[in-house]
Amino acid sequence: MAACPAIRTKPLPNPRISRPLANALGVAALLVLLVIGAVVWIESESGERFIERRASAASGREITIGNLDLKFGFPPGVRVSELRIGNPSWAKTSHLVDTQLIDARVKLLPLFKGLVFFEELTLVQARVGLEREEKRNTWTFRDKPDDEEDKPLPFIVKRINIDRGFVVFRGTTLATNLEID
Repeated sequence: MAACPAIRTKPLPNPRISRPLANALGVAALLVLLVIGAVVWIESESGERFIERRASAASGREITIGNLDLKFGFPPGVRVSELRIGNPSWAKTSHLVDTQLIDARVKLLPLFKGLVFFEELTLVQARVGLEREEKRNTWTFRDKPDDEEDKPLPFIVKRINIDRGFVVFRGTTLATNLEID
């Protein structure tokens, strides 16, 4: 049997990933884990109660949430069950909104400009109480100082659907009492 001559092969390339690429992949993985963690926390009981407390404090109204589910896809959105937003004590209706379910779809790009653009807002089994008097209404949340100018709201709603709802509008300035079932 003849001896086999030594076969020369090229050295294998180094399978290690470069340090900048490894750092970038590590940061990307950390960001993904942070987003997943934030979504899980927001949809948890403690996250929902935190959002309730912050929304109530910011609006000056009692706000309660049943469940909160973030919806991924295009457009992304949020689904809130059993949302209740209280009306001020002077109003005849107890709630501005009392609904079994709200499904909202949001455009992404305006969020980067600080604007929330709801493509579609659906309220299911909702009771809406809109009331207006001379210098106040139920849809304005905090009293603003007289020297503060009116600024546009940071959100826009393109379309609102109310499924099996009841809307009350009372306006004392024009003696209006409208109930829509």
